Amino acid sequence: MIHLHWLGEAPPDTAAPALTVPLEIRVYGQTLRGSLTASGEEIRLGDLVAPARRIAAAVCDATLRQTADHGAHVPCRRGCSACCRYLVPLSPPEAARMYEDLAALPPPLRTGALERFCAHGRTVLDALADAPGHRPPEPVGRWYAGLDLDCPLLDPRGSCLLYPARPLACREHFAASDPAHCAGYAAGVGRTVEPPFSMVNALSLLAGELEQTEPESVLLPLAPAWADAHAPRLARTWTPPEVLPRFARTVHLLATCAQQAIEAA
Repeated sequence: MIHLHWLGEAPPDTAAPALTVPLEIRVYGQTLRGSLTASGEEIRLGDLVAPARRIAAAVCDATLRQTADHGAHVPCRRGCSACCRYLVPLSPPEAARMYEDLAALPPPLRTGALERFCAHGRTVLDALADAPGHRPPEPVGRWYAGLDLDCPLLDPRGSCLLYPARPLACREHFAASDPAHCAGYAAGVGRTVEPPFSMVNALSLLAGELEQTEPESVLLPLAPAWADAHAPRLARTWTPPEVLPRFARTVHLLATCAQQAIEAA
């Protein structure tokens, strides 16, 4: 288990933390300082997601403050599903964690969600089979929108079944215009706000470094099948000294590059 606590918060209540590594990032000129602490000896890819969510939350809060300071209003809120038909990429750690989160749902909700994942995943794979080179054409987002798929995590009422554990890409996407503009995929319609760097990229880079592979992403409808097919890989573990310094360094580098780009603009 990996814990993240920001400066000023109480440290995690762990009997014997294996390692603590400082974390410092700058977002829109604001410095965020904290620590990553690991308790226990084994860390899996899925264990990287919880601290990544907390980092994303802090970065998104800073982004929304910056947006408000420039006079823009972000109408996004829990219960709004206007953008829940977009392409959502998951990092491998997120796909692993989603598999566990789905398994923890009550049986009726889990069954319904998995049925939707199977149906939507089949649609995606059929579309890829028909695409030149079996790869989605550019722009990928427009290609995916053409499949006309609701997010498989939406329940019949249009609410996210895993909202507290929703994907990082969903957490990092905000509209700064009327939600009516969010439907479909039309270039130049509506305005979006994104954080200066993405924790989806951070986890993909980190997983690639740990596994010594190229960074990769998983399309949301394929996540359960992908996780099931890669079960031995997702069960692999690393020690805290192998993970925490890499985690802190990856996030720090992405944040630093983003801040430099902001200052140069």
